[in-house]
Amino acid sequence: MPPKTPGPSPRHPITTVARLTGLTVETLREWERQHQVVRPVRSARGSLYSGNDVKRLQLLAAAVERGRMIEDIASLAAGELEAIIAMPPPPRIEAVKPEAAAAAGGLGVVYMGADLPARLIVDAAARSGVDVVVLGLIYSGATRAVRAEVDYIADHLPGKVELWVGGQLAFDLDGKDAGRRIVRLEDFDALEQHLVGIGATF
Repeated sequence: MPPKTPGPSPRHPITTVARLTGLTVETLREWERQHQVVRPVRSARGSLYSGNDVKRLQLLAAAVERGRMIEDIASLAAGELEAIIAMPPPPRIEAVKPEAAAAAGGLGVVYMGADLPARLIVDAAARSGVDVVVLGLIYSGATRAVRAEVDYIADHLPGKVELWVGGQLAFDLDGKDAGRRIVRLEDFDALEQHLVGIGATF
């Protein structure tokens, strides 16, 4: 639990803290209750947060935005949080959200979640018997690492499973895809066209 830091007397109500940190009131309450990230002062007006509390919550929010889980960073000191924020963001591989289009076209969908390691994507695809895995490559400062993840998925998917890749990083990947079942999706229209190709009806 973070120690109380000397500073100006608490004066920010939770709605102001939500605005200053970009977190919802519900998230602030959950982080406080489950992870004790700050200890606001209770008053007749409700919880009041100090400027130091706000700064800490801003650091935590920024670290979570970088892909860290709150339970892993809740007890870290400000310097450690600043070091996390200063690091380049990790590669992000995320299942695109084509489920609405696929479902609207009458296809079954298995959503695998975001930021899964390549091995887990391959395992889930094999167990669920899907015909296609769709990845959205959202952002990365480490294109080589993303390329390695995509290559692993393409090389280890069961024989009949195609890999469709979209998102802003999809066309930045170098290397050849010869012999691999990789389809690059330029935009949502391309996604719909490929869905029609496997039986969707719109």
